[in-house]
Amino acid sequence: MNNQTRSESSRRAYWTEQTESACGFMAKMRDYPVKECGETLVPLRQAVKDARLTVKFSDKQLAGKYDHIFYLREGLVKKFLAVAKEMNNLGWFLKVEDCFRSRVMQKCVGLQKSVFDQILKAVIWENNGKVPAPELMLRRLMAFIAASPKTGTHLSGSALDISVYHAGSLRPLDRGAPYQEISELTFMNSPFIPKTATHNRLKIRTILEKYGFMPYPFEFWHFSQGDAYSEYLTNSGKPARYGAIDFNLFSGNVTVIGNPETPLYSLDEIGVQIEAALSRLSKKN
Repeated sequence: MNNQTRSESSRRAYWTEQTESACGFMAKMRDYPVKECGETLVPLRQAVKDARLTVKFSDKQLAGKYDHIFYLREGLVKKFLAVAKEMNNLGWFLKVEDCFRSRVMQKCVGLQKSVFDQILKAVIWENNGKVPAPELMLRRLMAFIAASPKTGTHLSGSALDISVYHAGSLRPLDRGAPYQEISELTFMNSPFIPKTATHNRLKIRTILEKYGFMPYPFEFWHFSQGDAYSEYLTNSGKPARYGAIDFNLFSGNVTVIGNPETPLYSLDEIGVQIEAALSRLSKKN
């Protein structure tokens, strides 16, 4: 076995190990206790403007059809601003890529072409060229896109997807891969990224953890606080205070989602999406 083959094999094994670990993590999140506090969400753009900080917000629509809802739980906003200020003091600025998602938005994210096609390509690579059954594809999808409201912290209003930029050059910090790349480079502690990228991930992570935002171990861009992920990852022993909610932008009211364990995707839907993705990928080739 030559070095290139060995490297390919180790990357494939790491991908499988990490995505399976993510499935195990999601199973724990499905069972993690939640005691919803009923706290509202507030707009981050206005909070940033009032604090006179430099933070950018993605102008790309979610799944090509929805405007982002850059709202965060009220109790987390001061901590978010503290993170943003520390980044600014380092000559960096945050770009918030995504924040709160409704159930409809969450489902569309998982089925959007750019995400689904990447995951399918990776799973075909994992399977040495074999197209996966819907069951396996759903397991892999779950590592990156929550498959139920209960396991999705964007639906809790407690999660942020972020990028970080140099204020001077306006160029992104090297984190080893761009936002929403799905590969063996995506996992927070991937050993396949350059040392500089590893250092940058650690520095960003350290700043966010300082203010209570815990990193999701399987995506280097996702951080959250006060939800099942963060309570579990910090071994707090406390129930999550932020759970899956419906949020009314006009009234500010939050409503607990009933039966949040209900899957957002069926195996039939996944099967249909696999066929559509294969058709798209064949045209690209």
